[in-house]
Amino acid sequence: MRHRAPIPWILPSTAIGDNVTINSSVEIHNSILMNDVQVGCNSFISNSIIGANNNIGPQFSTEEGRDLMIELKGSLHHVDIIGTILGDNNSIANRVLIKAGKMIAINCKVEAGAR
Repeated sequence: MRHRAPIPWILPSTAIGDNVTINSSVEIHNSILMNDVQVGCNSFISNSIIGANNNIGPQFSTEEGRDLMIELKGSLHHVDIIGTILGDNNSIANRVLIKAGKMIAINCKVEAGAR
């Protein structure tokens, strides 16, 4: 009997751009992935926006928060539920957890194991 790798789970309310690679055992829920994104295996993305040209390593996770206040351009805004927002052209190493409501700008490099 041939063993097959677990497939990715793309759940409702998810939009995926062009030229996106999603590896095995990835769950994506209620999120937007822009063009040219690579998501490593065993990752979890929920209620998040992933900008274009992001390279995300294995075991990446977005934490989900409810009833939070986030700061945008100096003003506080209430959100019912949010994961994270990644700008364009980032490199995220393996085993990274992004806390709920956090935003990563553009052209950033996040080292392995970072929280």
